[in-house]
Amino acid sequence: MCMLKKAVDWVKEHPYALCLLYFIPYLLYFELLEAFAVPRFIIHCPIDDWIPFHEGFVIPYFAWFPMLAASLGYFLFHSRKDFLDLCFIMFSGMTICLLIYTILPNGLQLRPTIVHDNLLARIAGMLYAIDTPTNVCPSIHVSSTVAIMIIVMRYQTFSHAALVKSLTLVSGIAVCLSTVVLKQHSIIDVVLGGLLTLALYKVCMQTNWLKYLYKLPSRSFLYGILYSYFLQFVCMHTFYKARFRRPPKTPSMLACCFRTTVERTTAIPLTRVGLFTSAAWAHAWSRRTMI
Repeated sequence: MCMLKKAVDWVKEHPYALCLLYFIPYLLYFELLEAFAVPRFIIHCPIDDWIPFHEGFVIPYFAWFPMLAASLGYFLFHSRKDFLDLCFIMFSGMTICLLIYTILPNGLQLRPTIVHDNLLARIAGMLYAIDTPTNVCPSIHVSSTVAIMIIVMRYQTFSHAALVKSLTLVSGIAVCLSTVVLKQHSIIDVVLGGLLTLALYKVCMQTNWLKYLYKLPSRSFLYGILYSYFLQFVCMHTFYKARFRRPPKTPSMLACCFRTTVERTTAIPLTRVGLFTSAAWAHAWSRRTMI
């Protein structure tokens, strides 16, 4: 209880940490897209056929997760400005990608048959089993990795700046390469993911986005409405798919839970949950001291 109280007090003193709550609606939306979205556009270019598959790249591919956590965690505790800029670039990129996946459902047909029998090959096979080759362009993996690299490279107060920046640069390049070597993404996805982050970084640097955020009228109401419609769309889309008995493309536990809920009820209770969640989300954003 003492540790919990200290954590709550720290969040009260640093309310901008609540930006990390973005991952809740993001993961919900992404998981539903993974389960129910049907690709209408197949991404491919000739360069993809020249890139050989190698299971060893599962190591840098999964290194993206600790890289994401470490970068957000470090800047959360050491630099408010860099943390908020990283959140703005990364979360804006993720949101734009989700909207593109919704409006222009896309996928890949690049995955080979894994013939090797070793630990890394089995891990690659597990990755293929749980991660569908859909929702790929632009690449969120690449977009967020480039965002981390940019913020780390501009940060000037690391204890061992040369070492940290070198490791980040090498790790980031390896992560981006792993997406195409493992056939998780086309080279087109990688290029567009990188360009998306560069564009958002330019917006971040050339505009005082925090100032514009403060000027939004009735910010709490705006965020509540946007997020409410955001989640309502997901619920109705899920309900529509369930009514016509289109099974999810992935057997993930979360997708199965959502499908069971939708089939046994209607989208209305889920929409009420969305409204309740959006109210809590808007309350957090409505605090001017948050950022």
